[in-house]
Amino acid sequence: QENGVQMKVEGKFPVDCSIEAYDLCTIFSNVLSNAYEAAVETEEKKISLVCGYTERNIIIAVENSCRKKTTTEGGLWKTKKNNADYHGYGLENIKDSVQKYDGIFDIEIKDNMCMLKILFNHKNES
Repeated sequence: QENGVQMKVEGKFPVDCSIEAYDLCTIFSNVLSNAYEAAVETEEKKISLVCGYTERNIIIAVENSCRKKTTTEGGLWKTKKNNADYHGYGLENIKDSVQKYDGIFDIEIKDNMCMLKILFNHKNES
C-alpha cells in the first residue's frame, strides 16, 4: 500500500491439494515478489491473483502492470537488483516447482501487462 500498488486476490485451492506447501510457498513468494517489483515501477500499479481448481486442474493466474521493455539474456529474465549473483533465480525456482508436478508454466507480456499462468494436474481423491 505504501507504494500505491493495488492488489486483488480471489479464488481458492482444493482441501486435498496435491501440491506440497513448500512448493506453493516457493511459487507464491516468487510470483508475488516479481509482480510487485514490476508493478511498483508503473503508473497503473496493479496486481491480480486468481486461483482456482476443477476436478482435474489447479490454476494460478497472475497479471500485473509492467513496463514494456523487458530485460532478457539468452531467453532468461535478468534481475534488476544489485548484486545479481545472489538474485534472479525466482522464475527458475517457480519453473522447478511446476515441473516437479508435470505442470505447465507460461509467462507473456502484452500491452504493458505481464500475464503468468500455472496449470497443475489435480488428482481429486474424493
